[in-house]
Amino acid sequence: GGQWSGSQHKGAAAAGIRLGTPGAVAVTSTSLVTMTVGVSLGGQIKEIKEVLSVVPIAQVDSIEVKRMGFAGVMAISVAGSSFKLEGKVSDMREFAAAFHRAKGTTP
Repeated sequence: GGQWSGSQHKGAAAAGIRLGTPGAVAVTSTSLVTMTVGVSLGGQIKEIKEVLSVVPIAQVDSIEVKRMGFAGVMAISVAGSSFKLEGKVSDMREFAAAFHRAKGTTP
């Protein structure tokens, strides 16, 4: 797991994005935002500790979500570099849909 995580952090860094541990990603009408968060014992986000990166949505090439067993993997491509994040499939699909609405594209 650590090796996989390290390679994803390198991919994100190549795109000019910092990832938090634990971290979260959000999409607004204009930006993709990464942050460090505090989580409860149940895994729910309690607080945003620090905003790490803000990337204009126009620079995000694609976001794709795939189911992998019980979890999901979301691949994010920015300026030719890509990285993957793990999480709940339903949450990631909602995130991808919000990205496509903001970007004005279809999945």
